[in-house]
Amino acid sequence: MSVSLDVTINAFNDRYLTELHQSQFSRQPAVEVLQQRFSRVLFDSKVLYLIIGTDSGLLSQYVSESDKPDNTRYVFIELPEIIERLGLETQPHPQVRIETPDSWERALEDFHFNEYAFLDRVRVYRSLAAQSDYTKCYGPLIWDTEQKSINLCWSQAYSLGLKAFLQTQLLNAADYQISSGVLEGQYKEQTALILAAGPSLNDHFEWIRQNREQIYILAVSRIAKILIREKITPDFFVHVDPQDIAFNVSKEALQLSEQVPLIAANHAQPLLVSQWQSNVYFSGTRLPWESDLNEPTLDLHGPTVTNVALSSAIAMGFTRILFAGLDLCFDKQGFSHAKGSNEASSGPSLRSDTRRVKTNLGEEADTSPDYFAAIEALEAQAASAHEHDIQLINLSGNAAHINGIDYISTNQLTFPPTQKVSVKVSSPTPEQRHLYLLALREQLGSVQQSFMKAQAAADKAKELSPLLLTQNGSINPEIQQKLNTYEAEIESLSPPMMRFCKVYGLGEFLADTNHKDTDQWTHIDILDFGKRYFGTFSHILKEVIQLLEFVGDKISLRLEELSISPNIDALCKGWIKESAFLRAETWLKNHKVNFDLNTIEELRSKMKGEFESLTLKAESADQARCNGGATPHQLVDKATRMLQRNRIEELKSILSFLESNDRPEFHSGYTSLIKAYIAELEGHNQDAIREHQSIIEAQHMDIMEASLQRVLAISSAEKNHAQTLQAIECLSLISPHYLKHYGKFQRTAGDLAGAIESMTRHYEFFPNDTYNLLNLADIYISISEFKAARIVLEEALHHQPDNLAAKRLLSEFPLLDND
Repeated sequence: MSVSLDVTINAFNDRYLTELHQSQFSRQPAVEVLQQRFSRVLFDSKVLYLIIGTDSGLLSQYVSESDKPDNTRYVFIELPEIIERLGLETQPHPQVRIETPDSWERALEDFHFNEYAFLDRVRVYRSLAAQSDYTKCYGPLIWDTEQKSINLCWSQAYSLGLKAFLQTQLLNAADYQISSGVLEGQYKEQTALILAAGPSLNDHFEWIRQNREQIYILAVSRIAKILIREKITPDFFVHVDPQDIAFNVSKEALQLSEQVPLIAANHAQPLLVSQWQSNVYFSGTRLPWESDLNEPTLDLHGPTVTNVALSSAIAMGFTRILFAGLDLCFDKQGFSHAKGSNEASSGPSLRSDTRRVKTNLGEEADTSPDYFAAIEALEAQAASAHEHDIQLINLSGNAAHINGIDYISTNQLTFPPTQKVSVKVSSPTPEQRHLYLLALREQLGSVQQSFMKAQAAADKAKELSPLLLTQNGSINPEIQQKLNTYEAEIESLSPPMMRFCKVYGLGEFLADTNHKDTDQWTHIDILDFGKRYFGTFSHILKEVIQLLEFVGDKISLRLEELSISPNIDALCKGWIKESAFLRAETWLKNHKVNFDLNTIEELRSKMKGEFESLTLKAESADQARCNGGATPHQLVDKATRMLQRNRIEELKSILSFLESNDRPEFHSGYTSLIKAYIAELEGHNQDAIREHQSIIEAQHMDIMEASLQRVLAISSAEKNHAQTLQAIECLSLISPHYLKHYGKFQRTAGDLAGAIESMTRHYEFFPNDTYNLLNLADIYISISEFKAARIVLEEALHHQPDNLAAKRLLSEFPLLDND
């Protein structure tokens, strides 16, 4: 760490490292600053916070001394030099740890990281020092921590299975009738093109149209809107995620679902799966327990849908696999997604948790921790593919370089003289669908009955648990016997069912965990444990029973769709309840119905209107997600880094975002700031000064300091002393942190009285700033005010007794006490 570790004590007696914080704590007490920035985000219940930096121990102290939920934990990750310099305690509170970059992962076990990760309750935040990173010492720590936390949380969630995945697996069971295993090895000696959502996707559409007959296209479902605009129809869509957002970004794929089959994970978004109008090839088990209804499928895995698309293409037998839109980095304008996506429409990425990676052209680009995790997973997949003589080729030179994936530009790519194969997979007949649905209903009905019996036993056990101990603390044998009976009824669930319940409800069980050592348990703890354990089991079983009832209704609806004399009212109610409105259109196309034309048109119109309403809500939600992420602080932070790195294209992209954005928090001052940065990089310093002047005149206090800093830098470089002095004077009015610098400029300008006044005022705010005291003493010496110089130097030595410069200055002039 090549920065100064000088300590400042401000007027509010806060002690911190000067270079780390500069003016952050100079205007008000640190506790007030930290409260304003962190009080709403650092005190949620049942969260494990990983916090990068301690703000010179002030943030860790603020957290330690604040009221916080008993089930929340904090791990601060700080640079060892800072811990040592400030003498920070490693455990200032039982719920708080301060660790180094080398030790924090080991400390997670003490705070039961796995439980928090499974509950998706791990949060990563940056201290003020890490956010501003004035010294550039936190960058590697930020990247490393955020990258590792993503991998650790993803691995934990993947290994245990989150509730949302199990829920969607059951919700999809009625619609998963064709295993992806039927596709295995069907496309040997063929070329696949995987279309991902990166910004380079737009560069390849013309080439794709020209070579469409040579390739099979596997497209991630989220780019359907772009493909429809470009009039490109893939051979397969690939879809994985269960969350609502997965439907929001993929809903346009339903417009092509009559022509394009879907390769889907067993936990794919049910709204997409249930409304798909052609074959759906599922991967993974149909049911989340051992069952004869489960059958072999393609083994698909990976942290992103692109990883899953590659797994699919490899399993399907393709011997050459191309990629377009597989960037996994930001383009030169700072965009992360292809044009036409909501992400691209919302402007360039303002993320600061990025690092530079090499592109296929040997240049550098920013990537994020989640993209980097996908890169590592793809490298492992590529190594496996090479073992099977499968060639992987990325068509984009601006994409991140991935070991094992070659780069070949489209104008150098040739195709072998191989005829495309005709692969036909027959859909299940109505009779086969009917038999499967009956078997599924029978199995789920039996499971539901066993769960209902276990829930009744859990309810009874919950009521009896508080009576287990007598008043003298001994066990009531009669109550214990009854509890044993009820527990046996719960445990009578088959091992697969019991395992499913415990995994499904693991979050609830973990939330109720008492982390005391059992030998410390009181009678109250024992009684509370029994009541909570059986209560939690009852709640989980009740939730699963309700889920199975909903799945049962889906099965009944599917059977009604197959009926030769369907109840159209029941169908309408079922589709509306399920929000599966497109099923009506599929049903009308595939079934001959003996209803009058008006009834049919009324049904079609009603379902079409409901579907349009659903997609409009989804589109609105997705636009809000994309537009709501950027904050003014992120914008200034990103723009300042782009200025420092001479990346003018990204600044112009940010300017375009601002000029097309009507969010009130991005006022006109931000546009002026970015214009000033661009003008400065283009060498138009006077244009830059004019933009900064407009910010100052408009009193945009949120960016005034950033603007004045650039005026100071430009004026100093141009040796415009009057403008330089004016800028530093304005900065000193914003924050006393600048007073000593103002004093130095005043001294250079010959205003020694002004310099003494500024440095003296700085001392009032930062009495232990020995650097300022030495400069002040030097001025006094230069005007022969030796008594004042001696007082100042002795004050410096009081704060820093071994300061050699102060000792040397004292020794260079005689004792003048009697002068």
